[in-house]
Amino acid sequence: MPPPPATELRAALLAAVERARAGDGTGVTEHVERLGRLDPDQVRLVTGALLRSLLEQRHPDGLDADDLRDAVARAARGAAPWCDDLDPQVLVGVLTAALGVHDASEGLPAAPPGTVVRHAVALLVVLGGGPGGG
Repeated sequence: MPPPPATELRAALLAAVERARAGDGTGVTEHVERLGRLDPDQVRLVTGALLRSLLEQRHPDGLDADDLRDAVARAARGAAPWCDDLDPQVLVGVLTAALGVHDASEGLPAAPPGTVVRHAVALLVVLGGGPGGG
């Protein structure tokens, strides 16, 4: 019997973050592909909730533009060993979507779901205290 979708989603997302922390781009890709076989709305909701939670933990007094720029810069640096197609604009789109700031992402390039998840993983690593985090 296959695992329930929530269990599979959690396992794949945590494995992708773990592989990213290890600098294993192939491993990240494998787990992002696993996530791609799941319901995209569930993946988006869970990933967004995790990002929002980590942002709130790191910035309990609130976020400002400098905090978001810093998160994007650290994610870009931290993902370098495993993600050669990282796009700061996609990182901004992922963050604004996680925060529910839809207007802020207008005009940003649309990205395929797998690309969005890879960028979300980069942010999860950094916000969760992985390489490039803190």
